[in-house]
Amino acid sequence: MNRQEALEQFINKHPRKSLRHEHLDWMYMVGGSGTGALLLLPGALNSAELGFEHVEILERDFRVIAPAYPAAATSMHELTGGVVAILDAEGIRRAHVVGSSFGGTVAQCLIRKHPERIGKLVLSHTGGPDAARADKNLRILRKIQFMPAAILRYLMKIGMRRASSRFQEDQEFWTKYLVEGVRQIQKVSFVNFYKRAVDYDRNYRFTPSDLPDAASRVLLLDSDDDPLAGPEVQKSLRALYPGAKVHTFEDTGHLASILKPGEYAEAVRTFLSESE
Repeated sequence: MNRQEALEQFINKHPRKSLRHEHLDWMYMVGGSGTGALLLLPGALNSAELGFEHVEILERDFRVIAPAYPAAATSMHELTGGVVAILDAEGIRRAHVVGSSFGGTVAQCLIRKHPERIGKLVLSHTGGPDAARADKNLRILRKIQFMPAAILRYLMKIGMRRASSRFQEDQEFWTKYLVEGVRQIQKVSFVNFYKRAVDYDRNYRFTPSDLPDAASRVLLLDSDDDPLAGPEVQKSLRALYPGAKVHTFEDTGHLASILKPGEYAEAVRTFLSESE
């Protein structure tokens, strides 16, 4: 079975569920038959399908819930509230969380707002709040609000093609998948993504005392050549979660879960299986 066929099979096996929380419409998928629950919070491309290969591995041991963020959401408060509403709808009292890239920012807000609902926390290729980054993203937000959607998609497609150059296998498949994912994104999604990012960096401040049990409760996943979450971001995140376990991938940039799905899933599964 080639990757295109595997992806289509994954999609067919995971029909989307819907939920309305307050004024926002959420979509999410559920899969796996394990006894423990695992919440996967995606990055900017907002899809669990992007990492379907490692998701399928994790589903052998966990019941996996993967939401997509509503395009209309503009704040982290809205995202954390909707995620908890999904857990409630699925009858899940407590879940482990894997937050990847932007999903890692949501995960960090979630565990502080609802610590009783979260077991262990895996933060993948992400960072803590950064006031300086808020100013940068606010400038970007002001610019893209006046850009035609076609130009925004064009710029993102360039980035996706550069990212896909890392793939040694099935580069054509991944390039097509990433570019198609960008094509489907509406302008409101671009704009509100940056509104959420600015909200995170401006209005949230975390300290190591927030999670005093980080040594047993937190796993940090990063890469030795990540262009988006580089050494300084990694250093400050490790300082925020002193004693947390760390797993560093080699030569995977910001795409470890896709380039090395087996290693990625095994790092997560091993950590979550350890007794606290």
